[in-house]
Amino acid sequence: MEKALTVGQLSDLTGLSRKSIRYYEQEKLIPTADRSMAGYRLFPPKVAQRLQFIKKAKAIGFSLDEIRSVLELSQKGQPCCDKVFAWTEEKIIKIDEQINFLQGLREKITHYQGKWKKGGKRAVPPESEICELIESIELKEEE
Repeated sequence: MEKALTVGQLSDLTGLSRKSIRYYEQEKLIPTADRSMAGYRLFPPKVAQRLQFIKKAKAIGFSLDEIRSVLELSQKGQPCCDKVFAWTEEKIIKIDEQINFLQGLREKITHYQGKWKKGGKRAVPPESEICELIESIELKEEE
């Protein structure tokens, strides 16, 4: 039988913080640890593999709820790779939308910076209510 691992040992093996490991236990993403006579958490060695899985899934943008769903499917012996693939396709679409939004925002900010540079001296209150730069922006209906 393999020797149980403490939170510190799991942290060293996985590169995850002790706090994260305890949080994943609290969230039931890893099994509840047994306790030593001194009260230390003791996990079966296979928990290290699960923690590595969680770490990798988080690294590519999976939420803890999505990770939980994958783990639950796996525990039930159900295939989960198709679900993971579908989620990643959805994530790519959302990322593309975010990129488009951010590129548009960057263009707006760059446009206004150019106008502001040409404007010269800045007004200070009381000529401007708060900030002349922002107050000078003309919003369109869709903004």
